[in-house]
Amino acid sequence: MKLCELTVSRTISAPAEDVFDAWMDSNTPGGPWFGADRAIMNPSVDGLFYHSIDHEGRNWAHYGRFIALDRPRLIQHTWVSESTKGVESTVTVTLSLNTADALDQLSRQKFGAVISDMDRKEGPVEGYVLLEAMHSSNYRTPIFFYSSASPDQRQETLQLGGQGRTDNANELFSMVIDAVSNGKPKAALAVPQA
Repeated sequence: MKLCELTVSRTISAPAEDVFDAWMDSNTPGGPWFGADRAIMNPSVDGLFYHSIDHEGRNWAHYGRFIALDRPRLIQHTWVSESTKGVESTVTVTLSLNTADALDQLSRQKFGAVISDMDRKEGPVEGYVLLEAMHSSNYRTPIFFYSSASPDQRQETLQLGGQGRTDNANELFSMVIDAVSNGKPKAALAVPQA
C-alpha cells in the first residue's frame, strides 16, 4: 500500500467556532459525518468514532479516535477503513480565518488538496480569489469548491483551473479520495471567515 499525507482545505462562510462545532456534530448538514447511514461519536480527546456511508452501491465503515481538539483551530483524529487495509491514518483539520490566513498556511505547509467555499464575507467569489492567488504564487495544490454547483458553475470552476465543485458532501468526499488515490501528497485546510 502506498502511504501519503492528506490535508484538506476548505474556505467556509462562517465563524471558525461554528465550523468546528459543525465538524463535531453528526447531525449538522455540511459536516463530514452528516448523511452517514450510522454515526457514533465521542468527540473528546481519546474518544472513539464509527460511521458508515453508502458509496457506489456499498456500505463503507470507518473507525477512529480523536487525538487533538483545539476549538476552533484544530481537529485531529485517526482513520481506519477497509480501504486503508487496517493501516491507521491521521487526519488533521486546520481551520483558517480567511483567504489571507489560508495563503499564509499554504506558504508554511504542503497541502495535498484545498477545499474552499465560494461566497464569503470577503466577497461573493472569494473562492476564485483564493484560486487565482494560489496560481499566482505557483501553488500546485488541487482546489475543490464546496458551494452551490450548477452545471455552469462546475464548468467555470474547471475552466479557471479548479479541480471540482459540488454542493454534495459525499461527492466532495469522493473527489478528494480520488485525488488522494492518485498518489500525490494530500492535505486539508478549512478556512472559515472571521
